[in-house]
Amino acid sequence: PWQKFLWILLVLMPFVWTCKIYSQYLIECDEVERKIELDAIAVGSFFTLTCCLVLILAIATQLISPSAKNVLAYVLLSLCTGYALSRGYWLWRYLK
Repeated sequence: PWQKFLWILLVLMPFVWTCKIYSQYLIECDEVERKIELDAIAVGSFFTLTCCLVLILAIATQLISPSAKNVLAYVLLSLCTGYALSRGYWLWRYLK
């Protein structure tokens, strides 16, 4: 069991490193850039939560029965899409 736990930690290392680099970027950027990034994270998170709720309800009502890999892919896709769309909107709004 501890070997599996070790593998999980090793897989999470790039994610933790990316979060550290992104946090440093947020600390070093100016107020407008920080607001754009934090707003994009918030809206992207809301989009992901909404998509996850739809997915959970579809699974609970047996409308679909996806595999775990498909569920993870759907969540990752919704997170990236929500962040990209909201960041694009906030950039357009503040920097036009």
